Amino acid sequence: MRKYTEKSITGNCLNENLTGKCCHQALADELPYGGTCALRGCDPKKVLIGPTKVHYHADHLLGKGIDQVPEISWEDVMKFKQKFVDEMPPKIESGYKKKGIAMYHETARFLSENTLQVGQEKIRADKIAIATGAKPRELEFPGAEYAQTSTDFLNMKEMPDSLLFIGGGYIAFEFAHIAARCGAEVTIVHHSQAPLKNFEQDIVDHLVKVTEELGINLVLETEVCGIEKLDNSYRVKGETSGEFDFFEAEMIINSAGRPPKIFNLDLEKANIAYTKKGIEVNEYLQSTTNPRVYAAGDAADSPGLPLTSLICCKS
Repeated sequence: MRKYTEKSITGNCLNENLTGKCCHQALADELPYGGTCALRGCDPKKVLIGPTKVHYHADHLLGKGIDQVPEISWEDVMKFKQKFVDEMPPKIESGYKKKGIAMYHETARFLSENTLQVGQEKIRADKIAIATGAKPRELEFPGAEYAQTSTDFLNMKEMPDSLLFIGGGYIAFEFAHIAARCGAEVTIVHHSQAPLKNFEQDIVDHLVKVTEELGINLVLETEVCGIEKLDNSYRVKGETSGEFDFFEAEMIINSAGRPPKIFNLDLEKANIAYTKKGIEVNEYLQSTTNPRVYAAGDAADSPGLPLTSLICCKS
């Protein structure tokens, strides 16, 4: 029989990945502290992009003062990336500890408008901030379990000879450029007529041109509808206007978007209104239906463009 304890906290809190907080401040995250950007997104991505930029400039200066284009050692890049990532959680926890913030490495979910179940504890709070971020979209077709995520890409021990990205968003383009400059054969399969719909069209046109010049196979207006496991690779089935095409690659990446990570929080129990885009908030990022609750980042259905920059190796 499980034993539960109950605590009361009062004040405010905001963490990239979840939670409640208050005068006795607290936060909860089932993953290492640091959030997506520092551990599984922007920062490690920039580490991987660094060597590809050097490779790109060396290639364009070949015969103009540079006599050899350096090879990229994926193993060395990943070691450097991991060293950078591993240093972050202890630093962040140390900062929280100095501020007297209680830390929970647990999943949180709502029990009522002001109460959370955090592991085996029930915690009441005057104010609760939800900043759970986003997660990879769940694919719904046969063989979807074979598709890996951007996190898997950032932790690859070696670069596959071929990769296929499902979806033509910024994650697909950035990782596709990295892989192609490391010598991999890369395909991007996107369901609509144009990729990168949230970015300026003239920039997108330029990037598409550079992408194709890099040798990346950009397949548009094609809906992926299945993945089949082969001996040493995967076969992806795509539908275009009722016709079917097949693509083969050693690694399949799900880059079909990232919905908010809020649907496992039992928001209904806390009277928190939400949409598929996130928690409904007012101009102060306050829940429109539960004034105790605030939401920010990918967890909030707020106006404005996502705060994401597109970093690829452009000519």
